[in-house]
Parts: sequence; C-alpha cells; structure tokens
Amino acid sequence: MSFLNQKYKDLTALEQLKKDYEQGVMSAFVGAGFSLNVSKQYLTWNGLLYDMVFERYRDDIERAYEDYKKKSQNKIGSKCQKDFYYDKVSEKINEEGALSLASKFVREHHNMHESIDTYIEEHIPLAKIEDDGIHLYKKDKEIGKCNINGLKLHQLLLQCVGFNNYFTTNYDNLLEVAINKEERPITVVKQGKELSNTSSECKIIKIHGSLREYDNDSEGFDGCYDANYIITQEDYDSYDEKHSAFKTILHTEMLQRVFCLIGFSGTDPNFRDCIKWLLNIIGNH
Repeated sequence: MSFLNQKYKDLTALEQLKKDYEQGVMSAFVGAGFSLNVSKQYLTWNGLLYDMVFERYRDDIERAYEDYKKKSQNKIGSKCQKDFYYDKVSEKINEEGALSLASKFVREHHNMHESIDTYIEEHIPLAKIEDDGIHLYKKDKEIGKCNINGLKLHQLLLQCVGFNNYFTTNYDNLLEVAINKEERPITVVKQGKELSNTSSECKIIKIHGSLREYDNDSEGFDGCYDANYIITQEDYDSYDEKHSAFKTILHTEMLQRVFCLIGFSGTDPNFRDCIKWLLNIIGNH
C-alpha cells in the first residue's frame, strides 16, 4: 500500500478526500451499514445470515449457552441470551465464511438458487414511498413504517454532485426511492446491458442485484434467470464471466477515479478482488 502512503504524505486522508471530491474524480461505494439510517429492519451481513446459521447450528449454540449460563451465573457483565446467540452465530460466519454458508443453504434446497433469493426477500424490506411515510414490505406483507425523514441521509448523499456514480452491493431499494429527479437526474442500473448508455448522467449501479418488487419478476440479475442476487461462493466465482460489464466498470472506476466507502467495510470479495487487481496494475508500472 506504499502508493497510498505517498498520496497522503503531505495531506491527511480527510483533506485528500475533500480535494478528490471537489475535483470531481470520486464515486461513492454504498454498503449495508448506510441502510441502517432508515430502519433497524435493514441488516448487515451477519444479521442477514443469522436465521440461516442459527437453524444450522441451533443445538450447538443452545448447549453452549446453557454451559455459559452455569459458569457465569450472577457474574457482572454476563451476556443475555440474545447477545450470546448473536455472537456465536457471528463466530460461525467468521469460521466458515458467509459465501460458503450461503452455498450450503442452496445445496440443501435441491441446488435451487431461488431458495436463497426468497430467503433474502424474507429478511430485507422493500421500501415504498406513500403519502404518510415509508412503508416497508417483506414478500408483499407490510412489516412497518418509517417517517419520510428517515431517507434524509440517502437524499443528501444523492445530491452530492462531486460523486460521479454510486456503486452499491445492497439489495434494498433505498437509494432508488431517495432519487429526486428535480434535484439531480440519476439513472438506476440493474443489468449490465444498461451500462452501454453513454450518457454522462450519474448512475446508481447495483452490482449484486436488486429486490424484486413482485414475485413473478423473472429477469434475474444481469440476465441470469436462475439467480436474482449475488450471495453464494459460486456467484462470486463466476462473476467475471457472467457479469463482465459490471466488473469492467469497477476496474475502470478504480483506475480513473477514487472510491469513497460509505456504510461499507471493504471486505466484500468482489471489491477485494478489484483492489488486488489494481495493486497488481500499479505494481507493474
């Protein structure tokens, strides 16, 4: 990472960030953490996989909690059951890997990717703007409502004209519903073929899929009719081949611009693969 050290030699990271933004050479990369500003119904990776992993290891986790209760009885600072379970699930995810666990889930459901697509839709809300606020739905069932002001940060983010594009791995549709065409024209890209649009118009580029509004939406992610979301190890392994247009634009942005990560840890395998590719390019020059 010596090239980064050189870049920030005379400026702090924040000053350099501001400079890049003002020069218009920056794009935003938005992750699941940003959606939590709207509602706690939205989930990070561990939250999304919690039910899947807990069911797989329920007996082990429950036994571990009973042992923990006996050992920590009446001790100050001991964990409640909910926190203990969440920590144990997180440990399992760290041990086995989120992608591997998602792949196992699909295999256990007759290798039908639709099984995990449905699981995602049962856990991540679809937002619909109505006169009285933001209504949240899971599989056509309303599960809550938020004040419209909950979208304020998303709206402000999209008004940041220093960002050329907005890339996101999020499945939710919060960025889309936050668009105000009068403030700034923004196009939502969900399929690789839509990237051929040569317009300079700002884009929200959804590189891992986007929640289906209706169960019969069958186009699939980027023309893959058997998968609506990128989540399994196989999805990532075949990404270069099946979704080359998305990978190409990620590479192009990394070479020509700067990414500002927002609500995003930077640990996503596709993103890390692009970083590795970029470092190889820089190392060869």
